[in-house]
Amino acid sequence: MNFRQFAFNNVTRNARTYLAYFLSSAFSVMIFFSFAVTLFHPNLSVVAEGSTMGLTMQTAEIIIFCFSFLFILYSVNSFLKVRMKEFGMLMVLGMSKKQFNRLIFLENMMIGSCSIVAGIIIGLVFSKFFLLIGEKILSVNHFNFYFPVKAIILTIVGFFILFMIISALTPILIRSTKIIELLKRGKEPNREIKFSWLLSVLGFVCLIGGYGLALSFGGANTFLNDLAENLGNPMLVITIIVSIGTYFFFSQLSILMIDLFKKKQSFYMKKTNMLWISDLAYRIRDNARMLFIVTILSAIAFTAISSLYILSQNVKSQTTKVFPYHFTYIATSKDRQEGTHIKALERQLNKHHFSYKKHVTHFIKQEINGSFYFVMSESDYNKNAHILHRKTIHLGKTEAYLIPNYPNVSVDKNPFLSQKTVSLNKGHLKLSVIDRAEGNILPSGLGNTIIVNDKIMNSITPIDDKMTYYGYQVKNWEKTYPIAQYLQKKFERNSTAPSFYYFASSDLYHAEKLTKNLMLYIGFFIGVIFFIAAASFLYFRLYTDLNKEQEKYYNLSKVGLSEKEMKKTSTIQIAILLFAPFVLAAIHTMFALGVLESMMGTSLRTEVCSVLAIFTVIEVIFFIVIRSRYVHHLKQYINR
Repeated sequence: MNFRQFAFNNVTRNARTYLAYFLSSAFSVMIFFSFAVTLFHPNLSVVAEGSTMGLTMQTAEIIIFCFSFLFILYSVNSFLKVRMKEFGMLMVLGMSKKQFNRLIFLENMMIGSCSIVAGIIIGLVFSKFFLLIGEKILSVNHFNFYFPVKAIILTIVGFFILFMIISALTPILIRSTKIIELLKRGKEPNREIKFSWLLSVLGFVCLIGGYGLALSFGGANTFLNDLAENLGNPMLVITIIVSIGTYFFFSQLSILMIDLFKKKQSFYMKKTNMLWISDLAYRIRDNARMLFIVTILSAIAFTAISSLYILSQNVKSQTTKVFPYHFTYIATSKDRQEGTHIKALERQLNKHHFSYKKHVTHFIKQEINGSFYFVMSESDYNKNAHILHRKTIHLGKTEAYLIPNYPNVSVDKNPFLSQKTVSLNKGHLKLSVIDRAEGNILPSGLGNTIIVNDKIMNSITPIDDKMTYYGYQVKNWEKTYPIAQYLQKKFERNSTAPSFYYFASSDLYHAEKLTKNLMLYIGFFIGVIFFIAAASFLYFRLYTDLNKEQEKYYNLSKVGLSEKEMKKTSTIQIAILLFAPFVLAAIHTMFALGVLESMMGTSLRTEVCSVLAIFTVIEVIFFIVIRSRYVHHLKQYINR
């Protein structure tokens, strides 16, 4: 038997140990390859080449590759720990460092090569599914299956280099460990469990404080919100505080909670509770850092996918806020084609059988301290407010009502909205501001608007003649993008001066929908990798401790522990280790998305619950599979 055969036999003999490492590697290859299949699709290359879409997808592919490197490196490190005793025996029998490094290198390259092949084959099997998702999300027609030569070459070359680097780095992870430590690995006695009341309280305070800051984000003049802003970037402050709280939750607070359970004798001494509670304390203490990483990774995955899903689902409502009317045409006194353009717009809507309602309003332009504002009468505003389902107003002769340029603008951060009086007619007319609107009435980007009493409106001298505002409400306006594009070209070709303004909601909707869907598509791949990585870290740790657990339950079975009690005890431990990070990450996500909810000014509970429900189903399935395999290995060892 030569050295290569020896390495091959080591892999086959330790198939159970290396199976999860192989599967995690194959999964990383499959995700990278599936994304590359979309990236190199012939029907997308024309759109993506040199464009923002293309650069974004290429960047995402690099991110997936980099995270795959870290994920696989962690995976191999976790499973090498299971073989520490075996490595120690090989060194005692005379294996040199050079031979040891070569053995690890060959084993890793064998598994890596197989995972590359398996990942590509699985990716090819599911490529049609991912292409269908890409066709739907990216709005690219004819996203048919093709044989992805470029994707295959990129995946093979990229991951072959990746596995070579990992295979070269892996021996370094073991080289510094002494032989005697390798032989004793897994037999160290459990140290006394200690926790700090101070750090436990600090962890609890950090979690509650971080959640409080998230709830108050965007609120006006609240103590917590002001505190976060004074410290710097509020979101960064919240993230740091919650991260600190999460670490101390697992390393200190959870140990404290278990200690309190122990003191409740009626519960602690009941049946097998003493067994799983006392053992759980050691497992959480030994895995606190891993549980912290899993929680953070899961929270990132949940928050990223939920946020991107929410943004993609709310494009329509956000577009309506930016452009209150679906088609807007504003004519100035210099517009000589007003009638022609209006007829062309209506002709196109009628031609394509879109029903619409037309609303005409007049307003004027004023200059205040070097800035331009639009002034509209109270009666004209109330007509639009009634149409757009806004509240109507009643103004006195000396009163004004302010409307922002953009929706959901904070009064404290907008000088226009924060002023208490406004001056018109070059300062000769001063009006008191009685209130402010939350949403714009004119298209965003055009300018801030001041509403005044009808009699005051007639006394104001405009910079130009009155401007005419044509607003069209169109049924199924999302489908008017071809009309919007046609009118944009026609109006640009026929206009030689900025004598009019033209806006179409479908223009913004189409651009934003494509951008948000692209982000969702990318975020889906990256988020899934993060979530699977988080779940895999727990799986790795469980199987790293499997030999130790087998010995423990084997000895307990000799003194009367039944198979049913063994199943119950191990199931409770696995459930807590799997679901504690998941539940905490879900809570983090809900508070984090509460910030997004306050920024968008709309309820996002349905979208958040939908995403978390999907992840919950996946987590439950993962738990059932892991629990079944874990208990099977324990039973097999006990009944040997």
